[in-house]
Amino acid sequence: MRILIWLVLAIALVILINSITRSWAGSHNQGDGWRLVGTAGRADYYKFVLIKPNRQRDRKVYDDAIRYLCPSDDYCSILFWSEPKYVPKSMPMTDSQANHEVANYWNNPNGGNQFLWKCAKGDSPDSCFE
Repeated sequence: MRILIWLVLAIALVILINSITRSWAGSHNQGDGWRLVGTAGRADYYKFVLIKPNRQRDRKVYDDAIRYLCPSDDYCSILFWSEPKYVPKSMPMTDSQANHEVANYWNNPNGGNQFLWKCAKGDSPDSCFE
């Protein structure tokens, strides 16, 4: 009986791990810790990206998404969330969606670019938003 219980638990664990892995792997629109979940605007100017919650303070994750989704010669805006339920389907976004945004990036090939994330203790006010 114990062996049967352990076998059922092991199978359930394998199924769970497989579904989590599949949701974060295998797409050309994602990287380690992020995935593109939507776009909006003319020529998909706005890109909506979901960040793994445990990686939302890891700047390397954002840099990877920015490098992949917004070449330096493109006009674009990347908006990041860590909770799927707050990612907008279109623009403009609601106040609740804006309040749950964890970072954003915009690029203008003629005017520069800027990355900001939600302020946390110790952040420079020049690099974050409230």
